[in-house]
Amino acid sequence: MINKKYLIDFCRETMNHTNGYFLSSDFEGWCEGMSALIAYAAINLFNFSGDIKIVYGTFDGKGHTWCELDGEIVDGSVDQFGDDYSIYSCRLYSDKYSKESVVNVSELNELIWDSDIDYMNHNFNLYKTA
Repeated sequence: MINKKYLIDFCRETMNHTNGYFLSSDFEGWCEGMSALIAYAAINLFNFSGDIKIVYGTFDGKGHTWCELDGEIVDGSVDQFGDDYSIYSCRLYSDKYSKESVVNVSELNELIWDSDIDYMNHNFNLYKTA
């Protein structure tokens, strides 16, 4: 079983480091990259072998992208819609998500910068040896 809280924290730390500032509830435009990082880390670092999707759609009527692991929403950027939404509690407001399309995970590398992948791999290797 994958620890989704750790997965989200790990990916947000990567975004914060490689993009030069910390994500807070007033950011936008990071959902696609965050979702791709979550999918990449789940597959390549955490050895997740279940069903994984990057989903394009809306959250509460606003354009958004998120990841689904075995049908469960894992959204590392939902807090961009306000402090009422926790990145760790997406199932509480799953009714606000509306799917429009799904990206094949084989296209992940087109959505992730090499610097993000390098940083994630380096930090994960440090974590494994600690």
